[in-house]
Amino acid sequence: MREPDRFIHIALHGAAGRMGQALLRAAAARRDLGVSSALVRPGSPLVDAPLRQLLGAQAGDLEFRAALDPDTPVDVLIDFSGPQAFEGALALARERRVAFVSGTTGLSSAQLAELRRAAQAIPVLWASNFSLGVALMLRFARMAARVLPEWDCEIVEMHHRRKLDAPSGTALSLGEAVAQGRGIALDAVAAHEIGRAEERKS
Repeated sequence: MREPDRFIHIALHGAAGRMGQALLRAAAARRDLGVSSALVRPGSPLVDAPLRQLLGAQAGDLEFRAALDPDTPVDVLIDFSGPQAFEGALALARERRVAFVSGTTGLSSAQLAELRRAAQAIPVLWASNFSLGVALMLRFARMAARVLPEWDCEIVEMHHRRKLDAPSGTALSLGEAVAQGRGIALDAVAAHEIGRAEERKS
């Protein structure tokens, strides 16, 4: 089997989360890339724990870390953390001058502005949802809003019980798509029933 032309080293920020662990498993199955650093928040019980607890022998000797070692090779920093940790991840990518990929939602306008500034210095990819189906849904929502200007739009969402940000990044992106289709600003017309969900107990 032909070896890949280039091996991509990934630093994963938010490795303890649901998406972070899914990415760890996905990367372990690839031959052309690998996780060189699995970053978790300082004080996490996973700090210094071996990844093989999660991935088995294919994880090698890699351990969860609270900080990126200066000697660790990194080509891209992938961030699936939270708004509170996002700025540190972006700053780290800029410091190391590596590509930055993020699916962190709930970002403030100031954080989004900082993301745009970073894109002038390093490659940046941010999305509220990386699902192909959601990408198509955003396009359809934009088209529908344009051809049905008199129709009302209501977005109702339901998530797993640990989902805390409401409306979610995906819902906000759908709202933005509708607003773009109608040539208006979302902030001028949006009405939210709740600003943040409480964790359900069951």
